[in-house]
Amino acid sequence: MKQTLATKAWTDFAMRPNTTSPEGQVPTTGEIVGCPDIIPQTSPVNDPQAVFSTPDSWNTTYPGQVLEGRPNYLYVRAKNFYPGQEEGTVRLYAAGSSLIQWPSIWLQNPLTLDSGSAGLTLSAQNQNDIIVGQQPFYWEAPPPPAGSDHYCLFSLVDTENTPNPLLHSDVPSDFSTMADLVTNSLNVGWKNVAEVADDIPAWTKRITLEVPAPVEQGSRLHIYCNGTRQTVGGSVALSSGESQGFDPVIDMPKTEIKGQYDTYGLLTTPSPGLARTTINVSFWKGASNPTLQDRISVYAGWVPPDSDAIGHLIEAGVAQRVPEEVAGDEIPWETPVGAMHYRFTG
Repeated sequence: MKQTLATKAWTDFAMRPNTTSPEGQVPTTGEIVGCPDIIPQTSPVNDPQAVFSTPDSWNTTYPGQVLEGRPNYLYVRAKNFYPGQEEGTVRLYAAGSSLIQWPSIWLQNPLTLDSGSAGLTLSAQNQNDIIVGQQPFYWEAPPPPAGSDHYCLFSLVDTENTPNPLLHSDVPSDFSTMADLVTNSLNVGWKNVAEVADDIPAWTKRITLEVPAPVEQGSRLHIYCNGTRQTVGGSVALSSGESQGFDPVIDMPKTEIKGQYDTYGLLTTPSPGLARTTINVSFWKGASNPTLQDRISVYAGWVPPDSDAIGHLIEAGVAQRVPEEVAGDEIPWETPVGAMHYRFTG
């Protein structure tokens, strides 16, 4: 006679191994490497709590794919089985498939939010609440390391009531031990993902946008970019995982540069008190032929209510590049105060 393992209730934040195993019970049954609560997206999402906490979303296992060499936004959610209010921190890690039994290695390289933080707070008010991290983890997925043919994503939730075993005790040293841990610990999620090497940009740069106080109540922030002559024929995209900080979220899909200094961007409203955010800028060469004199610039400026005029223009700046004053540049209908640019290096 087949012996049935006794189950017990899980009483804290839980991330499921699949959508069929009985919720809030360990050990779990069925697949363990397809956690539906790790949610890869290729673009940031407006109000992820609303989007990913619906019954339809809760019963969905999102595709296990990420884009190689492009911005990926990875959301994590959990259900609260603690009898009352609960708070914890979730972290996310990417491990080559050949390294899953060596957490001591991949725990040293957590994925981070756009803010640079490696931890995200989850806070539930009631038992059975579904909580979605309001910020995604950011990842430009490189090719898998030698010996691996895919990545494994591991989400770890840590609370005072239920410390995460991978963060506070001895770590597994083989596959079966890791599998046992995931089967019996719902504060560890595991999702295998395959990389899609499609339409990889020439580069992606992460820039810091300093957000000044609005010039007038009700103003919107215009975030946009342009390119010099030889960038025409290339394409550019802008995005940010700061979904709580902007309405709508910053997300300009891949857009062709059709003319020198033509501007491409979006209007958004920052949350009161937001001081800075990170914007991810991607460039595809396409039919362009940029030289050492060419550049891509990203700007931001306040648009007064009910007006198309841009006032008090500021420039976002591209990381690891030298600031340069460009007051003499003639950009149609706009006068920059100052700028930092990405100059091509060959």
